[in-house]
Amino acid sequence: MPAILTHGTIAIARLKDAVRCFHLAGAQGLTRGQLARKVRMGERGVDRILAQLRTDGAVITSSRVPGQRLQVYVMTQPPTWDRRISGDTRLALRLAGLALSASGTRQWDGILAVLTALADETMTESDRLVFHRMERSVRIQGDVDHPVEERILERLLRALENRNRVTLDYRAAGWDTAIQLQVAPYTLVHDLFAGSAFLVAWNPARNQVQHLRLNRITALTVQGRSLQGPEVEKLLEEAATYQVGGWTGNQSPFEVTVRIRGSHWLQALKDAQPALPDYRHEEEGGTLIARFKATHSAGVLRWVLQFGPDAEVLGPPELREEMAKKVAEMAAAYQA
Repeated sequence: MPAILTHGTIAIARLKDAVRCFHLAGAQGLTRGQLARKVRMGERGVDRILAQLRTDGAVITSSRVPGQRLQVYVMTQPPTWDRRISGDTRLALRLAGLALSASGTRQWDGILAVLTALADETMTESDRLVFHRMERSVRIQGDVDHPVEERILERLLRALENRNRVTLDYRAAGWDTAIQLQVAPYTLVHDLFAGSAFLVAWNPARNQVQHLRLNRITALTVQGRSLQGPEVEKLLEEAATYQVGGWTGNQSPFEVTVRIRGSHWLQALKDAQPALPDYRHEEEGGTLIARFKATHSAGVLRWVLQFGPDAEVLGPPELREEMAKKVAEMAAAYQA
């Protein structure tokens, strides 16, 4: 006859059953009688289970049912030995996978699928059904397939973690051959508007911030440590924070002001504000005045052009002038 594993004076299987029941009950909780029936023990045995779970780090609260003498117990934190993750954690993981696959490359979704599989192993059956339904119901449109070599990505992440310099080969847009750069990686940026993932890095030879599309890095080796001064750190943080559509510059952030007309555009922007740096807006005479910050004009102009004749750049003056030139060039292309 196989030995029964115990924890204290209680069979481990009983404790695991109790934890599973609490997970299934969620915020609704269980009375002592309900838990006793589920784990097939008397109520005194349930008291020992509750005491042991609390000793093992579980947080179990109790409250009286209104109008009754019954106590309801809710587990808000499992014991330290329980590997089962919460539904909220599983949801966050899956949504991260959806977001990364859309913003950078489908390859990211495959990498996160491994984590998702590990999470699935520790889910309750009811949670698994809920989130499998969610996976079938959620679609991401407009994702891209820009593969990043796994070996390059692994080395880059290691360099970011340890603050190392890297030497990389980079093939810029329109170039047939790659150039070699030595940079200090700062952070990765996943831009939905640009539809890709980027590396923000400092190039000491050029004394400037560089924004490099990940799928254009063809080779990478990790070098020694790289410590940047506070001024360079500030430039890198601004470049990462105020990039728009994959475009960033070395100048200080400037404020963009755009007037947008049309009831459909106005309602769409009020329903879902765009994730632009320091974005805010106010209504003015039946139009919407949008304000945000950037460090490069290219991404800003691309965003504004989606509104066609319903958008007007009000400032800064040099950006308004650049937009006027763009519009003139577009009009010239359609002249007979």
